[in-house]
Amino acid sequence: MDGRLREEQDFTWNNKVIELKFKDFDRFSGIDLDEIPDDSVLKAYIEQANAYAFILNKEPYIWIFDNRRMKFKILEVEKNERQFHEMIQKVHKIIGGVKQLKKGKFPIELKPRFSWECNYCIYRAICNSLK
Repeated sequence: MDGRLREEQDFTWNNKVIELKFKDFDRFSGIDLDEIPDDSVLKAYIEQANAYAFILNKEPYIWIFDNRRMKFKILEVEKNERQFHEMIQKVHKIIGGVKQLKKGKFPIELKPRFSWECNYCIYRAICNSLK
């Protein structure tokens, strides 16, 4: 781990960086593609698209696909420099935490922002073993 940010965007097109998200919207969930809730998942998508936009100097977009009906919605994300710098600060904190893990120490100060994040973390087994 060398401390550099690496972009893993879904794709770029002209002056756009586009994140593709595939969700199951259906009549049983009560959520429709046209009324995407402003929840923690969407906030994380926006942060991600914004970070790629600054790294690549492009305009950020999120394309959200409804898996069941193959409809999609395009969300234009407003580029936010403050949010990008906050993301960089979080990245530095995470890098420091990973370095602590490599030394056999557990970084107590690292906490998930959203409850679902632990499900996607490659270090969750370490946290789970300490519970």
